[in-house]
Amino acid sequence: MLKTVVIICDGRFPKSEYPRYLIRNADFIICCDGALRKFLRNSEAIFGERRLPDIVVGDMDSLSDGLQNKYSDIIVRIDEQEHNDQTKAFRWALENIKGVGQIYILGATGEREDHTIGNVSLLMEYARTYDLEGINVEMVSDHATIFAVTDTFEMDCGEGRKISIFSPD
Repeated sequence: MLKTVVIICDGRFPKSEYPRYLIRNADFIICCDGALRKFLRNSEAIFGERRLPDIVVGDMDSLSDGLQNKYSDIIVRIDEQEHNDQTKAFRWALENIKGVGQIYILGATGEREDHTIGNVSLLMEYARTYDLEGINVEMVSDHATIFAVTDTFEMDCGEGRKISIFSPD
């Protein structure tokens, strides 16, 4: 059975039920470094008890030394600065979790506009750069589901629903 991975970035933590449902039902939860605090604050409301993510990935520039020491057993520090923490977490998932069929990226929007634009644009880069054959990747917020389309595509979105299409080319 294919695994579902949720990557939680340090943007606006989801408050609505659908993204929280995705967190609750994930096989593997990865927090980018700064998102760990938000996850810890919200985990009891999501799971009914306090829970840790499976792993925390990033350069640790947004995580206090105290939290780094306390959770050192689940921290993967990647110091390189060529990629943001979302991409580091995405690559870590592809390289270390066998049988991934779905990746949901949450908390990638809603705080800083520059980070939102950068994170959303990375979806197309992931689709073009990585072998995602059989892996569905979606960015989900309280207000939208965003995904990259690299080929002919047909979608039944239902009557009255709003959609937007952006072309990076």
